[in-house]
Amino acid sequence: MVGEVIQARQQGMTLAFKPKPSILEEYNDRIQKLLRESSFADPNCNSWYKQDDGNITNNWSGTVVDYQQNLSQVQWEDYIAEGSGKYVVVDKKPSRIGRVREETLFSDTSLLIGAASILAAAGGYLLARPRLMRA
Repeated sequence: MVGEVIQARQQGMTLAFKPKPSILEEYNDRIQKLLRESSFADPNCNSWYKQDDGNITNNWSGTVVDYQQNLSQVQWEDYIAEGSGKYVVVDKKPSRIGRVREETLFSDTSLLIGAASILAAAGGYLLARPRLMRA
């Protein structure tokens, strides 16, 4: 969605999106139903997610992977497009984004070798320390 807004701006147009109220209400009703069956709904739970009226303010229930899969596709018909560039997304087919994959800059093997090297150096120092103290 951000890409569409940027592309519209580059072409001198404006573009903004907001969810259709009916879609938003349907999603929130579904999430509240699921959350009422979760540990957040337990009377002994004093989470900041829980409001006085019993509503649980959370944007998903389930795992992070479930949430990412839910957000992995843009359903353009679920949004109201506004601005001079709104025609760009009229009748646009769903866009598949895919799941976010969190990656480190180092492989697990590199991290393991680094940790083993530090442990070996520390162990060598500790073993050599009694000899150094006698000298």
